[in-house]
Amino acid sequence: MHIALVPWRKVFCGRLVMTAESSLRAGVVWSAGGRGLSAVANLAALIIYARLLGPEMFGLFALCQAAAVILHNGLFHWLESSILRFLPTAASGRGDLQRSLLFGYLISFTLLAGFLAVRLLDLKNGLLPAWVAGLILPAILMAAGEAIAAGTAEAQRATGGVRRFAGLVLLRSLGALVLAIVSIQEFGPTVTAAVYGHAAGCLIAGFVGLLIWPDTRKSPEAGESLPAVGGLREICRYGAPLSVSLLARLATQRVDRFVIAALLGVEAVGIYTVAYDLARRSIGVPLSLVNLVTYPRMAAAYDRGDKATVLELGRRNWLGLVLVGIPLAYGLMVVSFSAIPLIFGCEFVGDVTVNIVALAALAILIEAIRSQHFDISLMLVRRTGALAVISLLSLVMAIVSVWFLTRWLGLSGAAAATCLTALMALALSVAVGWRELPMPVDGAQLLSVIILSAMMALGVAVFSLFVSGWPGLLGQIGVGAILFSIMALRRRSAGLSELTGWKI
Repeated sequence: MHIALVPWRKVFCGRLVMTAESSLRAGVVWSAGGRGLSAVANLAALIIYARLLGPEMFGLFALCQAAAVILHNGLFHWLESSILRFLPTAASGRGDLQRSLLFGYLISFTLLAGFLAVRLLDLKNGLLPAWVAGLILPAILMAAGEAIAAGTAEAQRATGGVRRFAGLVLLRSLGALVLAIVSIQEFGPTVTAAVYGHAAGCLIAGFVGLLIWPDTRKSPEAGESLPAVGGLREICRYGAPLSVSLLARLATQRVDRFVIAALLGVEAVGIYTVAYDLARRSIGVPLSLVNLVTYPRMAAAYDRGDKATVLELGRRNWLGLVLVGIPLAYGLMVVSFSAIPLIFGCEFVGDVTVNIVALAALAILIEAIRSQHFDISLMLVRRTGALAVISLLSLVMAIVSVWFLTRWLGLSGAAAATCLTALMALALSVAVGWRELPMPVDGAQLLSVIILSAMMALGVAVFSLFVSGWPGLLGQIGVGAILFSIMALRRRSAGLSELTGWKI
């Protein structure tokens, strides 16, 4: 029984902590539903922010948001999740959960208090450079809001409150969007207005979460899911490398924005972020939901030593990733020609934008297959140090490749650099992970889905020649879904009936 693995695996992969089959199924439904609705709200926020702020202001907002994500995850996940969850406490682990939650909130409020103090000092004396006041301080405020909101939501899920978790996740996304819109309408299309509104929505969701503090004393799942584990040795051996891996992966996904800002300016960051985030939210989130169906059961099967079940669930995970990811990537590449001018406006239109969407879709698909399939073998066998090394090498590769390819090819080069980085990380993950626990790969299934997706994309492209505007865009999406569904149902090898089986 790999007891020491349970806390960090559940925390860092964002997976469920319940072990019973009925609880697991309910948890998957509510967690996936909450994340799915939150993803829709985040996609709407991307569109609305871009249209209200314009390329330059939206580029600066994207830089603030990228810095906030790195800061929030670097502090909150490292200190709250990695270290304190490994300290030895009572046998049930509930005291550890309460202490770690309190410490996480302390980090959040410290960030918030520090922001307010420095901001007031700057308003009074004007001592800070413009880039600090315009970028770093807003990033700190957004990080504080995200940390409080995420902490309260994760506390509910860690104690079995998956319904409350789904509600808090959705409240955070909708609250940030609504208050940011109100702030922009009231104070004008500035980064300050957008950041303050977004952070206020997150803070409100966090305070609501504080009012419904999780009951760790009565939760039957808490004792099973969060057992007491070793101390400093476990932190250094498992928790710290996994934290490094997570932080490096997040930095890899966002460092390109800072390099582009240094080379091409803030307006280029706005155009790049619109195209890249459209692909990330359209493809990355559905793939994470697919992984949410299979990974919790895979981890439970590995803990009880059932390798055959692990491999079967790994095969289903592969089917789900390729069956969902490849059609979405093909479809997004086709509809982006008409979607971007309609959704984001003429300021973001251009051949380079379409190139970014296509390259970003490919990079996100490769990254998802690597992180949500091949990296699972390293997670299960406790090779967190290998994960950290792969993530750090990917970060270095991202910085170097984005710098050189952006200077050579512009924004298209930056997107191409993300593809090269994803391919390198995939090769490293396969080379290291297959020696520990080979994850199933069905080449015939992959080829079948690629062919079906290409046929779907061809049908959508032909349809787009006859209908334009919003009817054309909606028609392309509908035609693509219908064509792929018909072809996949005629080909049982597509694995539709196997993806969500719960009998294993």
